[in-house]
This record gives sequence, C-alpha cells and structure tokens, in this order.
Amino acid sequence: MFSSDGMVLLKTCPEDFIVEELIDVPKGSGQFHYYWLHKRNMTTLAALKIISRKTGVSLSKIGYAGNKDKVALTTQLISMPKRISDFSERSLSVVYAGQGDDRITLGDNRGNHFVIVVRGIIKRPSHREEFINFFGKQRFGGSNAAIGHALVRGDFREAARLASEQGSTTVREHLAHHPSDVIGALRTIPRRLLMLFVHAFQSLLWNESVRRHIAAGSRPQTVPLVGFGTEDIDEITQHVLNEFNVAPRDFIIRSLPGMSSEGTTRTVFARCENLVLGQLVTDEVSEKMKMEISFDLGPGSYATVFVEQLFADAQ
Repeated sequence: MFSSDGMVLLKTCPEDFIVEELIDVPKGSGQFHYYWLHKRNMTTLAALKIISRKTGVSLSKIGYAGNKDKVALTTQLISMPKRISDFSERSLSVVYAGQGDDRITLGDNRGNHFVIVVRGIIKRPSHREEFINFFGKQRFGGSNAAIGHALVRGDFREAARLASEQGSTTVREHLAHHPSDVIGALRTIPRRLLMLFVHAFQSLLWNESVRRHIAAGSRPQTVPLVGFGTEDIDEITQHVLNEFNVAPRDFIIRSLPGMSSEGTTRTVFARCENLVLGQLVTDEVSEKMKMEISFDLGPGSYATVFVEQLFADAQ
C-alpha cells in the first residue's frame, strides 16, 4: 500500500502493521462473554463470519467496537451471547477474556495502539502529533462509496448493479430470479454491509469538504458528517452536497427500513499519543530506508492517514 504520492510503502506484509485495540474488558458475571480476536490478513467482517459459522451464533449477535485493517496483525475484543471454546482457524484465533453485563458496541474502545514499519523513506520525519483527521482509503474499498451514493439518491437499481459487480452473489442470484425486485435483492445484503456503504459515502462527503476548507485556508474545529437531521451546514459543505445532488433528508432511506443514517460532526484535527520513532535503517524492499514507529490513536482515526502526513517531508 502506497501513500497518496506513491512513495511511502506500508503493509508490505501483515507483520509490518500491528494493531492492538485499547479497551477495558468488562468485569462481572452477566450474560455476555468476551473474547480476544486475533487475526492476520483478514477483514473484521470475514473473521466474524468464520466465528459465526464455527459457533452457530448469528453474525448480528457478535459485538465488536470497530473494524480493523485487513493487511495487518490485529487484536480486538468481541462479545458473544454464549460461552464458546477457544479455537484457531485459518488466520484467526479466539481466546476467552472474561464475562460481563454489556455487549461490545461500535466505539466502545478508547482507541488503538499501532506498531508500523514504514518503508521507502530517505530521512527521519519531523516530529508531529497533530494531523488532519481524514477518513482512510480503506473506508472506501472498491465501490463502497458509489453504492452508498446510489442508496442515498434512491437509485436502488444502480446500487444493486454496483453491489453485484463488486461480488455480491446474493444480489446477482436474486435478480436472476426476480429481475424487477431490486429492493429484495438489496435486502439479501447483511444490514451491517449496507450501512458500511452509506457510511462510506458520508465519509467521502466529509473528506471532500475538509479538503476544500484546508485549501481555502480555514481551520474549522469540526465539519458536519452529513446525515438526516443535519441542520448547521457551512457553505463549503453545502457546495459539496449540491455537486453530489444530495441533501440531509436523503439519508432517510424509507425503502430500506433500518438503513437511515443520522448526521453528526467530526473533529477536523486529531492528535496521536505516545509517538516513538525508531532507527532509520536500510529497507530491503524499496532499496531506500525504513523505520518502525509506534503510537496510539483515538477511535475513528486512521493510522495510515497519520503516517502519510507524518512522513510527507521524509521522501
């Protein structure tokens, strides 16, 4: 994986990108059981599907605090509604961590600790802790944002077409038997995945608005992450919405109940904590230099975004 200018090299192998979730394991004797999920070179959703198949627990009943990088070694806490045995399968393992009263939900973690090998550099970067809090490229994998845009505009046939092209066999099979039932086809996609599409589009709008704010020389503390209920919209964000031909009310998706996405705000500038820059050594991959770094980020911030900005002057 390269940065936006194609120079800094990340994730040459999963071992170059280690993520450990910062989260307190709930204590108690309640109905939920907690497990550490360790995975390698696998998305969080793919890992949860394996766990669901292995344990018989519905995917919707497995709780987790957030998605972790695919090309990485990651550790995160999940909750299950029943006790299961520890197991290892393919590139994941599940290890019992405790029991308590609460399901793990999105945002429950305090953040993540990262240990990353950065390759393809020529000098040490200047120390910095503040960065522009863009959503990372992994948020927009494939056609995710385009599918989300189609859903928000109510162009469900286009959304189904894009989802099918992206590999959704359930959509393809449903339309083969019911060519006019595009809503039914979309309902074969897990709700979490449909919401991921909508969130990807919201993130795209936010990134574009922030880029324009920065280009205009403004430093707003927050920018709207537009969804239904968003009222206080700055001029730049409104221009972006107009270009995509959407409005906040469009995020109420009446044809797909449970799919509507409420608006909020997102902090434009974030900070890393506990930044440690390692030694600059020869990189056997890029024939330049490499460096191991470690740091902590709060929930919702992207390590790849911070690293790209940190090393912008080190290429």
